Amino acid sequence: MKKFIIPSMILAIAGFTSCNDYLDINSNPNSPDEASLTNDLIYPGVEMAYVAITGNYLRSCAGYLSEFYAQQFGTSNYVPFSQFEASQERTSYFYQYLYLRVLSNANIVKGKAEAEGDWATYLAATVMSAATFQDLVDMYGETPYTEALDAENPMPNYDKGDVVYAGILNDLDEAIQKAKADPKQLTATSFLIPNGAAEDWIQVANALKLRILMREHNVVNVSSQLASLIQENNFPASDIEWAGCWSNASEKANPFYSEEFADWGAQKNAILNCALQITMSAYNDGRLPVYFTRSQYDGQFHGSVSGDNMSSAVAPYSSTTYWSRPNMAYNTPVSFISRAEIEFWLAEYYADNGDMTNGANHYQAAIEASFASAGVDGAADAIAAWPFTANTWKESLGVQKWVLFGCINTFQGWCELRRLKYPAFDTAITGTDMYSGKSNCNVDTSLLSPGHIYTPYKVYAEVGDNHVVQRFPYSSASENRNEHVGEGTENEFPGFLAPIFWAE
Repeated sequence: MKKFIIPSMILAIAGFTSCNDYLDINSNPNSPDEASLTNDLIYPGVEMAYVAITGNYLRSCAGYLSEFYAQQFGTSNYVPFSQFEASQERTSYFYQYLYLRVLSNANIVKGKAEAEGDWATYLAATVMSAATFQDLVDMYGETPYTEALDAENPMPNYDKGDVVYAGILNDLDEAIQKAKADPKQLTATSFLIPNGAAEDWIQVANALKLRILMREHNVVNVSSQLASLIQENNFPASDIEWAGCWSNASEKANPFYSEEFADWGAQKNAILNCALQITMSAYNDGRLPVYFTRSQYDGQFHGSVSGDNMSSAVAPYSSTTYWSRPNMAYNTPVSFISRAEIEFWLAEYYADNGDMTNGANHYQAAIEASFASAGVDGAADAIAAWPFTANTWKESLGVQKWVLFGCINTFQGWCELRRLKYPAFDTAITGTDMYSGKSNCNVDTSLLSPGHIYTPYKVYAEVGDNHVVQRFPYSSASENRNEHVGEGTENEFPGFLAPIFWAE
């Protein structure tokens, strides 16, 4: 067991995850001293391994699948995702990485913390583990959980999504109670909450519980759990994000910046999608220039069309400097749970229960929190453009939540797009209407209605028109080794349009 887990942990720490000088270790990472494997060494690597996937690769893939991003002119790395194709080959990496470098090592941290009675560290590791299991369900639908971390079982059973959700909620509740009974300072270093104490992690755990419960509340009866959690009202008062720990150097910068924007990055792929650009421009959203760059061509914001790399476009569309890009820096924070997201969940909770006054108040607070995090004014215009009323609240919530996540957390945006079904497709306009792909082709994105997405210019045949990709194929790494892959779905991938349980 140690021969398998220790190298993966060390690789996570010695590689990308050097968030600051704290992780510069002097011992040989290929021959770690057993005594040096303390939680203070292991746990930071757990966080950074999680960030490597959610803050970079999932940000890219979900960005295309949710029409936050389109493919840059002349490059091709994410064209399949832009066409709504999530191949098994490319998405398997997420599965392997999260199990080997986050969950296995978080489990080691929990075991050490339990032996030491270090319940704050135990809670922090449980939060990272629960968030990872939720992400795996939200990607694949079914995933190993109850037998996942048993080193003696190379072929763990797959659990259905609702079973995993129930399990991680129990894990969080247990860890919260332990931390409440002995609320000491976290002994392990955390980049997410530097110098955080048990009470800080309890608030983060509560916010994660809110995300889990609200995502499933329309299909699973969790009303009593939600009522108790919301009555307690012990959530973070500010954004929870990885900030202040990045350096302007390879393997130490924001991971999405390193991949897409740094001088040492390989390709420049992601550009603003016209769907998000048109929606935000419709009411002069002040967050747009914070999260996306202006065109070098005319100083305006230009979003492109999903489904192609614009190889047939004519000038100025054929210039890489024409299109707006995500506005990234080496030290751009990586979001875990924002205050705006918490307020959006509360808005939905109250509206679902018929309390439109409280719902509208939290909806307003969510948008105001998002604008405050961006450091700009203009929240009132966004609220007025998408009012929260008895007849409009579901669409308004869906669109404004999509805008929020398009700016800071595209994976959560893809989840909520699938669950809420908003923004809806503009069935009158497709990517082909905006860009034909023929020789000397122009681009006209003004045809699209604000607050809508569209069928890409080229769309993967198994997805088809007016559909959002609902899940990733099961990991090939698991499928090739585990006879239980996809248990509960006759061991076969149910298809790109088979919803995760919470979107049924």
